[in-house]
Amino acid sequence: LIESKKRRWIFLAIVNALLLFTHYLTAFIILVQVITTLSTFRKEDILRSLKSNILTLLFLSPWMPFAISNIPKSGSFWMKSPTWNDFFILTSDLFGGKVLLCFFTVVFLIGIVISAFYYKGTSHKNSFTALLYFSCLFILPPLFDFLLSAYTPVFQYRYFLYSTIGLFAALSICLHIMFQNLNSIALYSAAFTVLCINFYYMNI
Repeated sequence: LIESKKRRWIFLAIVNALLLFTHYLTAFIILVQVITTLSTFRKEDILRSLKSNILTLLFLSPWMPFAISNIPKSGSFWMKSPTWNDFFILTSDLFGGKVLLCFFTVVFLIGIVISAFYYKGTSHKNSFTALLYFSCLFILPPLFDFLLSAYTPVFQYRYFLYSTIGLFAALSICLHIMFQNLNSIALYSAAFTVLCINFYYMNI
């Protein structure tokens, strides 16, 4: 969406439509795209995003009545509305336990803070756009799914399993930014330590 080629946003519309045909909760991914595009504050990017999403809706229009009529209603399904305790238990399971969830969250936040510190000095501003996208992909889908579950019982981590891609992609971009500004040996050591801790707690 940050490139002007028409075929790019048309291709994105097709991909988004295919995502929604697989499961309507992949709409969270599209919301992340929209948030990232709005963050650029560039009119042309926002217009391309709008046209792409309108095209996606046109592709989906024959399927929409069926999807809406089959959305599960609270109280009519085996799942109940989750509590915040359920939210933390489920997200902990997704990341391999409470220790790993806390560990990766802390590492993620440290990476974001250090990367933000170097934002003005970098010549690779697109890296920060990608960092914002993957950070939102990590944080927002589980939260959106949890909030939606107050109205329809859909809170299962299989519906936002892809958010782990956001975490590791965001961490990779943070490392890329920091490699340009910090000691490479220290960063390689830090990355190796992260892997060792992950393998230890996952019993690999």
